[in-house]
Amino acid sequence: MDLTPIFKQLTELLSQELELYTKLIKSATCINQSIKEDSIELLNDSSKAYDEQIWLVDKLEEKRIDICNTLCNKLNLPHSVRLSKLLQFAPTQFCSNLEKVSAELKESAKKLSEINTSNRILLEESLVIMNNSFDLIKQSTRCANGYKKRGKQNYSPTGVAVINQVI
Repeated sequence: MDLTPIFKQLTELLSQELELYTKLIKSATCINQSIKEDSIELLNDSSKAYDEQIWLVDKLEEKRIDICNTLCNKLNLPHSVRLSKLLQFAPTQFCSNLEKVSAELKESAKKLSEINTSNRILLEESLVIMNNSFDLIKQSTRCANGYKKRGKQNYSPTGVAVINQVI
């Protein structure tokens, strides 16, 4: 049984996936910079590109799973076999290239994960800052009794208070 065409297809697919991961890393880095620089327009553009690239990666991963399942069927292996196990059955002409691309993919996924973690932390911190700003705005609109005078506290619809009077 000749598995060469299937392994060739797998090699090409993994190479495409690696290219996409490189683009994803660039987009994630751009998102990181836009968060740090408070650039909403750049964040929006980078997020759109990132979402499109994620969609493409999902499509390639589906194809990769199909190819791996085909290999598993031909080799009489269970479908839960990892890619590294399948590489042991690769023809010698594809073996080194597949191992190299697979290792680069793992490294790229690790780097992307680190950048995404950084982005998540930055976004969480931004949300905390925004929440604190809203709390300060809420507190500043409350009308307080001034100059030790007791009385009923009134709130102004305009949010403006002048010494014990609501305007």
